[in-house]
Parts: sequence; C-alpha cells; structure tokens
Amino acid sequence: MPEKITIALCAIMAAFLLATNVHAAPASSASSAFFISATGGGYSGDITGNSSVTGVKLGYEIIGKNISDSLGLEAGFSAASSQSSGDNNGQNLYLYRLDAIYPFLPRNRLVPYIAVGVGNCSGCNDTNSGNSLLGNYGIGARYFLTENIAFRADVRQLIISDGGKSNNFEYTAGLTYYLSKDKQFVRIKIVDSDNDGIPDDRDACPKTPKNVKVDATGCPLDSDKDSVPDYKDKCPDTPSGIKVNGEGCPAVATAPKPAEPAKEPLTGVAARVIAPEKPGAPPAPVAAPGAVPAAI
Repeated sequence: MPEKITIALCAIMAAFLLATNVHAAPASSASSAFFISATGGGYSGDITGNSSVTGVKLGYEIIGKNISDSLGLEAGFSAASSQSSGDNNGQNLYLYRLDAIYPFLPRNRLVPYIAVGVGNCSGCNDTNSGNSLLGNYGIGARYFLTENIAFRADVRQLIISDGGKSNNFEYTAGLTYYLSKDKQFVRIKIVDSDNDGIPDDRDACPKTPKNVKVDATGCPLDSDKDSVPDYKDKCPDTPSGIKVNGEGCPAVATAPKPAEPAKEPLTGVAARVIAPEKPGAPPAPVAAPGAVPAAI
C-alpha cells in the first residue's frame, strides 16, 4: 500500500510541475484551471473479461485558443475487479496514470481531445500481483453544462508491458468540476437571449416572452397541440383535430347567406309606371283606381 500511495503522489506532483512550466512560457497567453473528475464505466481485454471500473482524476489545464497553446495534465487512479478470462479466480486491477490531454476548441462548450499517458498497473501480470508498466492512448470529450461543471466521456487502449498485453480497453464517463480558474479565463459564453433556460444554440424559439414556460426545445408549451401556445390559448383543452381561431378556441363556422330569388321583368302598366322619365318628357299618366288603361 505505501508503494501505491507513493506512485500516486509522484504522478500528481509531476502533473502540477509540468503544467506550471508550460504556463510560465513567455509565448503563452493561456489561462489555467484546476479540476477533479469522478468516472465510471467498463474494462475489457487480455487481463480480465468484462468488468466494471471506477476512478478519480485530478488535473491542471492550460486553456489557450487552440490545440497548439493548450494542454491538460491529469493524474488518475482507477480500479477494476472481475473474473479472469483464463480461470474463475477473482482479479483486482489498480491503475495509476499520468496523462497528457490535448484539447481541440478548448474554449467551446464541447471540447474534444486526444490523450496519451504512462503509468503503473498493480495486478496486471500473470500472477495477479506485483506491478507492470503501462502506456495508454485514446480520445475523449467534455461538454460544459455550466462554467465549472462538465460531462466527460473517454475511451482508452491500455498496453501492459508484462507479456505485451495490448488488447485492453477502458470506457468511462463522468463529471468534471473545475476547482478554480484565473480571472482572465472566459469560456465562450452560454447565450440565452430570452432567459428561458435553453441556450440559443439549442433554442428553436429564441424570442419567447418573459416568464413563459417552455419545452425542451425552448418553445412555449402547447398542452392541447392546437398550434396556439398555452400563454395565448383561451381554450387550453380543445379536443384533438378541432380547428381553432387565433385565441385557441374552436372556430365557429359561418353559414352561407341564402341566395336572393330572381326578379321577374315588369310588363304592362307596372313597367310604364316605374320606367324612368326621359329628360323634357311630360310625366306619365297614372291610372285612377278601377280605371281601364287606355290602349296605346
């Protein structure tokens, strides 16, 4: 046990010293931050069958503008326990690593990276005891949920010096918490123009009015699915398939006006009585009641 503690402490001290030297370089305008990660996942390969693995990592990160001026150094401990692939004996592995992490787009919310490192594995040899030198390389990514908390996922291939065992893989995911960062460091800000809790880069409705409840896409809730959001809907329980008006209430159908009956043309006296008078002509005589109209 003292040997394991010594290895872990040496790895952590080496990470901090190397990171400090990189940060002190005159050409560097990068910022820095300490972080701690807790991870869990799976381990498989030559040494064990499929097994679970848990770990903790402590690191120091130089945050520049791109991969050329950015570097992360991470000291980690992880443990795996499973049945041996060759027999039924339980097998415990303890891994101590120092990894260099090279991030792409280090100031973005999504930061992919490549990693390479060396370390020690206790329990990785054929006798399931003693220590073996290991090397590892792989890829990973962090996604920043807030300025200080990131979700991370990693894949590593481990190469064990004892017997040249190289078919070993570690798949992990977890959370990273940034313990501190200098005041110069500003990650690309998470913009939420309408303050609805959904960042603009994921907000399908970036101009939602204040205090309006939204769904996962950032759009106002529409409980009855009538295309009128709840905050405008005066009839929020409209049955499905019913046409609604702009207020979200069932639209009232307007009955068509009945057609007017066709007018028959006037003949005889009626036609002469209502016929328009010609300019300068005497007014047409009006027959007295009961009189027989004169023949024309």
